[in-house]
Amino acid sequence: MVSNSPPIPVSSKVMRDMAEKKTERSNCRFTVQQASDGKPVLVVQLFQETIPMLRQVLFGFDLLGGTRFEDAKKLAEMLNEHVLDLFVTN
Repeated sequence: MVSNSPPIPVSSKVMRDMAEKKTERSNCRFTVQQASDGKPVLVVQLFQETIPMLRQVLFGFDLLGGTRFEDAKKLAEMLNEHVLDLFVTN
């Protein structure tokens, strides 16, 4: 479901703090996998190892109870159409 609410404004302090820190990016895609309990989970896969601190990290999202595997796949497809990359600022 896409929200029609306006984006949350980011304060100038947050933006200034981000500008003073290093931001690293990696292209990514979303996939659906089956958790050990049989429920679908959304997993982020990085295309390159361009963010050293994430080389051994797996990012995933637990979905709401009752989410069907087919619906999780649709969510992953939608995210893949709209998300360019993952970034980390430290």
